[in-house]
Amino acid sequence: MSHLLNFVNTVDALNPFTPHGERNMTRFLDMFADTGTAILGYDHSLCSNGEALNDLEETLAHLPLHVPHVIPYKLREKASTLLCEQNGYDKIFWSCSGEQAVEAMLKFARKATGRTVWAVPDTGQFHGRTYGAMSVSVQQENHISGHQPLVPGVMRFTDPFVIDENVACVILTPGLLNKVYEPYQKDWVQKICSRAKEVGALVCFDETQTHLRLGRDWGYELYDIDKPDMICTAKGIAGGIPCGVTFLNDSIADKLARGGHFNTFGASPRACAGAIYIAEHKEELINDAVGMGEIIFSRFREAELHEKISIGAWHSDGAMHHIELPGIDPAKLVENCACEGVLVQMPKEPVLKLTPPLVYSIGEIEKACDIIINQIPKSMKEEK
Repeated sequence: MSHLLNFVNTVDALNPFTPHGERNMTRFLDMFADTGTAILGYDHSLCSNGEALNDLEETLAHLPLHVPHVIPYKLREKASTLLCEQNGYDKIFWSCSGEQAVEAMLKFARKATGRTVWAVPDTGQFHGRTYGAMSVSVQQENHISGHQPLVPGVMRFTDPFVIDENVACVILTPGLLNKVYEPYQKDWVQKICSRAKEVGALVCFDETQTHLRLGRDWGYELYDIDKPDMICTAKGIAGGIPCGVTFLNDSIADKLARGGHFNTFGASPRACAGAIYIAEHKEELINDAVGMGEIIFSRFREAELHEKISIGAWHSDGAMHHIELPGIDPAKLVENCACEGVLVQMPKEPVLKLTPPLVYSIGEIEKACDIIINQIPKSMKEEK
């Protein structure tokens, strides 16, 4: 907690609107965009009169909005059709966030299978802060403490063969994503999915953070497995506009009651416009993710760091990186980088996790990497 407070105080001190601000810092390069809605970066043109919202503004301009029952369905139909066709699913359920998309997926799995158990690897996955999402999260005591009892019927496993006929679904993320980025062993994920199919359990992937970010459409593609029965995602799906999505097929959807699950603000016109824009530009964003990853990797590998500083374990796919820096002082690095205009996170010592917005230019990524590399020698723990 003190780490966070130090970070917040540092940013506040650099805020140009702070009365006693020490510097006129007007812009930060955000290198941990997986934490919030800016996973693809934020461009104000998407929310004013830019290309993404042309249809929305044109539609709204001709609607008699004083009539309560008039709803602009046009964008919702276009977005739903486009996303289902691109990703090979029959149906889509719209919500407003990743945890809402997870919650829908969990409910749909129980309803469709008639089973009550959710199975989740005992590895440290994080799925959100609603009760269902918290219940299937693992090793997240800071989120769970004081909120018990959680939703019953959760199986935590390491051995895939404990998955049995009571399991409604297995919930996976494409590796550990919360405090680090660490892909799972491919054969282990394959065994989990194979076992789930054997016993009639659904395979569900939570890709809230990973849609487009790992240099491909979906993170599950890293594991050479069949398309999951359900995928939920958010954040990047609409370019940072509040939006959650759960993909499913008719084999599941046909077992759900009409109106049995609902979301008040899901499929808002703005979210649909954002989703259409991202879907139509996803190849560019995937290429950007790959390019960013290559720049980050080469920049750090070629860095001339102090002789006592070494880079430890490294995990990297697309624009998601986990770099171990033995001997680093996390609070110092976070503060020193912020003072130079770059936001980083070290959620688990000594891991530096880099997840830049996918709209950053090559120059912005290079600049951010150079600043971080520059601050590493200045941020080591003092020898006693």
